[in-house]
Amino acid sequence: MEYVDKVEDYVALWYKNLPHIPKNGRQWLSDNIWWVVLIFVVISAFGVFNLLFLVFIGGLLSTALGGAIGAALSGVAVLVAMLTLGLSIINIIIGSLAVGPLKSRRKKGWSLLLLGLIVSAASGVVAILFTSDFISLVRDLLVVAIGGYFLFEMRDYFDTSGASFSKADIPRVPTSKQE
Repeated sequence: MEYVDKVEDYVALWYKNLPHIPKNGRQWLSDNIWWVVLIFVVISAFGVFNLLFLVFIGGLLSTALGGAIGAALSGVAVLVAMLTLGLSIINIIIGSLAVGPLKSRRKKGWSLLLLGLIVSAASGVVAILFTSDFISLVRDLLVVAIGGYFLFEMRDYFDTSGASFSKADIPRVPTSKQE
């Protein structure tokens, strides 16, 4: 999380001079961000399952109908889809881990959301390496920039005592001896 703290300090300078949301709006956002994240996690999980199904069917059809050329093209498409899918799953996990700390207004939840924005930006960059779709990159970076604005607007409302992870934050898996 040291990396995220360094990114936080650097990115905070970008948002420092922008107009701010009124105080009651920032208060409401920091009170309710946990359920907004929870909704996005659930919707994203359904999207991942749908994407996985579409990648499988698309690869199967392009290989069956396109022969060797279809197999080669579908291989590249499947690679891009799997990389994007992997980053989406990472974002779902980060969002899931952030819900509890966000509900109790701990800085750890806020830092996890920042980490999720970093992963989203990385996902956009990875996608453009394979697809050359600059419009999607601009869209992804715009979404990250707007999300970052709202994230930094509520930054001061999260408790910084215990901002870093400790061993108590890691869930324990019971073993047969502990049961």
